[in-house]
Amino acid sequence: MEFVVEQPLFARALQTAARVVNPQNTVPALSGLLLSIRGSELTITATDMVSEIRTTVPVRGEEDGEIVLPAGTLTELVARVPAAELRVLADGPGTRATVSWGRSRIDLQGFRPEDRPGFPGLDRPLFRMTLPPGSLPRIARQTLFACARDDTRPILKGVYMTLTEGKLVWVSTDGTRLSHSWVPLPELADSTATAVVSSRAVQEAARLAGLEPVIVEGDGHLVRFTTEQGTMTTVVLEGRYPDYERVLPPAYVTSLRAPAALVKGAVDRAALLAHRDRSASIRVKYAEGQLEVSTEASELGQTYEVLDVAGEGREIDLSFSPTLLVEALKSIESDDLVWEFAGPQMPARVSEADNPHYFHIVLPLRQLV
Repeated sequence: MEFVVEQPLFARALQTAARVVNPQNTVPALSGLLLSIRGSELTITATDMVSEIRTTVPVRGEEDGEIVLPAGTLTELVARVPAAELRVLADGPGTRATVSWGRSRIDLQGFRPEDRPGFPGLDRPLFRMTLPPGSLPRIARQTLFACARDDTRPILKGVYMTLTEGKLVWVSTDGTRLSHSWVPLPELADSTATAVVSSRAVQEAARLAGLEPVIVEGDGHLVRFTTEQGTMTTVVLEGRYPDYERVLPPAYVTSLRAPAALVKGAVDRAALLAHRDRSASIRVKYAEGQLEVSTEASELGQTYEVLDVAGEGREIDLSFSPTLLVEALKSIESDDLVWEFAGPQMPARVSEADNPHYFHIVLPLRQLV
């Protein structure tokens, strides 16, 4: 195997693929990247046997072949090489490769490709859809932060994806909050599909997609994201996702609209103090067009701010977790936000004033589940 490749392209592709490698796995060859050269295209593949990333790089191929090289070592070395082009050579069926430039070279010991377990393929997808450019990174920003981080309920560590009535809906929840985002796909109005994809897989697929369109396919066991940069294939999470619609309030008794930066600023300042006192919360009160945001830390002090907002409905007085409230507001990317309250000790909904495709539900304190 032998090829010549541009260092920036090679380094970027290695970094992309290496993110899926689990260095703690029990199969040594899985700690490596599979490099396959066919003509003028280099394919770099990595897997932890739960997900697989494949990315391609244009090269000047001189001899076809493949080898598995240690992911971390290869990625870091190539990133540090001060050369525009690199030559990679692996002689015969062995496990040793040389990366050279000018009068310099690096010799690496790798693994035989046949020692690396194969990842299952997705040969007969049951559904296929194309997401608009830039939509997957946006969905990732809106949903991943609300996924569970512990193993108490493993299914909640994923994002629930369902296609129905011409909408691809993405939902995440950890039991204390819920994010809901959707993409219109009117051409699939008569199609249905459901899968729960791990938050890590969604994150890596979003990184791979960038601002490009994404093809999403699945067969009930695997989901594959295909972009111009490569593919991310992952095993879906097993289990029954909770009926999230039961926590969505049927109506709201109070609705506020305000500049997002104004509300975020007040909440961020309150959270700065509240985070230093584990027992502190952020109190939110609304009455007659004024929103009060305050916190009190017993040994540090307190904050109190009054914001003029456009609002209607009943008076509200609720306390929220600083972390949950800050992260909920951070997901809002529009100039104005809408904050709706279902009543005392009932869920509140935050959404973007100019985007009907996203909302976030956060529970006030004393109602965490």
